[in-house]
Amino acid sequence: MWSCSSFERWRSFFCSCVGAHNTTTYLQTSPWTRIGNNEVTNFIDDLGRHLYDENVDNPEERRELLRRDVRLVAEHCPNLRRMTINMTGDLPYLRHATPDLWAPLAQLHNLRDISVMSNEWPECVSLVNAMGDRLHRLSLKLDGGGNMTGSMWNNNNNDGPDNSDFVPKLDAILDMCPDLEVLNFSFGMRRAIVSAECKARASATVFPKLRALTVRTVLAKDALVLLWSCCPNLEHLSASALADGGSGAGANADFGASATAEFDVVEVRRLLRSNRMCQLRHLNVPLVLADMESARTLIDALPGVSELGKLIVKVGLPQEDYASHEEMLLALAHVMQSMRHFKVFCSSRPAQKVEWEWQRLGFLESFAEIEQLNALIEPNM
Repeated sequence: MWSCSSFERWRSFFCSCVGAHNTTTYLQTSPWTRIGNNEVTNFIDDLGRHLYDENVDNPEERRELLRRDVRLVAEHCPNLRRMTINMTGDLPYLRHATPDLWAPLAQLHNLRDISVMSNEWPECVSLVNAMGDRLHRLSLKLDGGGNMTGSMWNNNNNDGPDNSDFVPKLDAILDMCPDLEVLNFSFGMRRAIVSAECKARASATVFPKLRALTVRTVLAKDALVLLWSCCPNLEHLSASALADGGSGAGANADFGASATAEFDVVEVRRLLRSNRMCQLRHLNVPLVLADMESARTLIDALPGVSELGKLIVKVGLPQEDYASHEEMLLALAHVMQSMRHFKVFCSSRPAQKVEWEWQRLGFLESFAEIEQLNALIEPNM
């Protein structure tokens, strides 16, 4: 692991360069193998200390020193295949770095997989820019830490020009990395969105090489809709949460207790028309569906998905007031029968594992504690 905040991580990073991340042929010819263990240890201990040298105050001087070390990595680790870079901490000199700082890494032909941990997007955008054309896998974690960023992280201004946003738009990442096959990211308490420009040209946007997308944060509903239509070869799609809201002022504020996004049957059909998702095998997104018809439509349209969930299906009586008690009981019996049929429908699909739950509305909430009834309509009972 290469860390800009811990000397011990510098040591482990270079151990990985010389070890598992290189081929046997490289190990036999590497100049590192001709240096004694103590010399390697001392060299790694010294490498990068200048990044925290109190005598170096000029940000450009710090960037130049880091640039020199990046060149050193590229020179001595030519067979590097994967890299984890930790940029967490108070590192303001990285905020205005240009892609040439990381350009030597782009010359490593086997380096296709990087994991980046940073405070915010401006500190690592130059790295992704420099490496983007070569990457097949990218993991990006932004936690909003560091002494500089506390107030900035809560700033709702996520629509600044170019790459000045504190977290990136998802289409910006995919545009930078056209050959990306696997994308994992986490933005802490920030919502993942797409740009207004991408939504405007949605019909002409396509990311055909992306196979797996994992969102360990809240994904905006319109971002899911656009990514669904623009990624025809997705095999795995996962998100921790889904919420309303998208691009626009304040769209990327902390999600907090934001309402969960909901899809009705019209929206589900529109989603499926945009992309039948023929390659999709795993869908792990907490989708709130307006009714059982919406849920059945989605499940029926994705027969190739072996794991589908978690679906949250809303259910309630068709109206609030009834002319008589008997009329209400008839409506209740009809809804309960439909819920029972839906449970059988989900459990009788041998090629699919469907994870779902009810979101009971109105009068039906009072039936949640009736054990005999739950055995007929609740999942996993």
